[in-house]
Amino acid sequence: MADDRKQSLVTGLTSSSRKYIPTWYNFDKTGSELNLTAVTKNGGYYLTKSQTSGLEQHVQDIILRVPYDFTLVDLGSGDCSKTRYVIDELLKRQQNLSFFPVDISREFLLNSTKKLREEYADSLVVTPIGADYQQGVEQLKQFKGPKLILWIGSMINLPYDVQVDTLRMISTIMTDKCRLVFTGDITQDRDTILKAYHDDEGTFLYVTSL
Repeated sequence: MADDRKQSLVTGLTSSSRKYIPTWYNFDKTGSELNLTAVTKNGGYYLTKSQTSGLEQHVQDIILRVPYDFTLVDLGSGDCSKTRYVIDELLKRQQNLSFFPVDISREFLLNSTKKLREEYADSLVVTPIGADYQQGVEQLKQFKGPKLILWIGSMINLPYDVQVDTLRMISTIMTDKCRLVFTGDITQDRDTILKAYHDDEGTFLYVTSL
């Protein structure tokens, strides 16, 4: 896997068109903290607000009622702030919840899950997986049973073909009793997008071109 990451960096930096660094390279502990600041403090960044609002207002409709308990998986969990809406709703329906947050920054993930353990105590069993999506899905294959899989927010960081490949990969840990909830961005307004990623405060990490 280290070789794969090295090759991804080499491919981006030696690209014959526009050179780039893979998005995941930003997300060590410091990068994850900076990203959290960017998506929450930037007034023009609409995605986090939209996702949070959608979960807050419609989580009961998003999670279909089933006659069995779910295990919760969150791919690209970050600080787990949005996940809490789902955790709270599931704990209204089942006594206990097993939760597998997956994030590439293990140190940032452990800090986030420590707060969850303190808040939810024995009702929430948290097993953090500090890994990229491919490694995370491989580890999750050993856990059977119905899963509610969240992929909220992180999908937009990936090129279209990688999004499709990742969805196919996620399908390998799903059965007919599993559910997948993911978000995309259908915003077409150029000025809105520019304001989101080129804020006046300079909080955002990414440089985009439209």
